[in-house]
Amino acid sequence: MEKQYRTIDNRQAVVWFIGRFIGLAVMAAAYAFYAVYALAADVGQDWHTALIALNILFIVLLCLQAVNTFVFPWLQRYFWRWRVEDDKVEIYYGVLRKVTGVAPVARIQQISLIRPLIDRIVGLSRIVITTAGSNITIIGLPKDTAQPLADTLNERVNTLARQDEGWSTL
Repeated sequence: MEKQYRTIDNRQAVVWFIGRFIGLAVMAAAYAFYAVYALAADVGQDWHTALIALNILFIVLLCLQAVNTFVFPWLQRYFWRWRVEDDKVEIYYGVLRKVTGVAPVARIQQISLIRPLIDRIVGLSRIVITTAGSNITIIGLPKDTAQPLADTLNERVNTLARQDEGWSTL
């Protein structure tokens, strides 16, 4: 069917950004609480060095989470690919760790169209393909692309199942 990998929608990076931004806000609030109460306390010289080290650790973690929030969603979107061929569905993704998932059409047991809340808000869908050994998920699909793709995959799986039934009755 398709020879080239397709990319996911740009809005998927927004979904990732929203989730990570919430995490960054929680971390920043925790740091602010720490800074107001722990650093303002009179702890004496023995604990002063430990509080400075903890302060540096908090700042480093906040910086890492900021990079994870503001940079990685768009890098992830850039490296996320998928394609549907006549005999298999493939996904390929990863920035630091590359992952390839393959689901042979003949082994597909279930195809689910999923629309979590944030995905619905931005107009995206996911297709979860279940085989006997694993699941693969195609994320970041526009709603108008996901339903026809799920229908096409279902039809292909049903056609293969009907062909297999014909062989089993002989």
